[in-house]
Amino acid sequence: MLREHDPKELRLSKQGTTALSDIMNTNNILPVNNYKFGTDEREKRIFGKVFEDSIFEQKYPDGCFAGCNLACTKACENYQLLTGPFKGKTVAVDGPEYETAAAVTNLGIFDIPSILEYAWYCDEYAMDTVYAAKGYVSNSIPTDETLQRLGFEDKEFFQIVKAARQRVAG
Repeated sequence: MLREHDPKELRLSKQGTTALSDIMNTNNILPVNNYKFGTDEREKRIFGKVFEDSIFEQKYPDGCFAGCNLACTKACENYQLLTGPFKGKTVAVDGPEYETAAAVTNLGIFDIPSILEYAWYCDEYAMDTVYAAKGYVSNSIPTDETLQRLGFEDKEFFQIVKAARQRVAG
């Protein structure tokens, strides 16, 4: 049933779970600006079709488990980092999944490079993307000075970290 209906409906096998951002935005439940809003016109910049057409490059199905017919796990296999201590390095970004993209939209950011950078650096430093965006990793949130010393320059990334600090502070 999934193999028959998914290509015509959700397209999870092509767009991964980023396809869910379209559904969440349409139904006014996409987290935006610390859950202040449930929809945003900027969502079209990051919806599933954009990921399908220009970000996800996987040539082989990648399911969460052997035998998964949906294979919605996706990746951006050749992304060149724009910020941080690994700036210029070409990396594979796992996902991003809907939860990671929504963690960033919840901070008011609708920019694919920012989502990819956030996903990769959180993964690199063993930080869960959802918890990091919510500020639950307070002991792991670096200062602006530390980020600058590490070579981060992207203003969007600094906004993500600042928002995480504000959540920790209450």
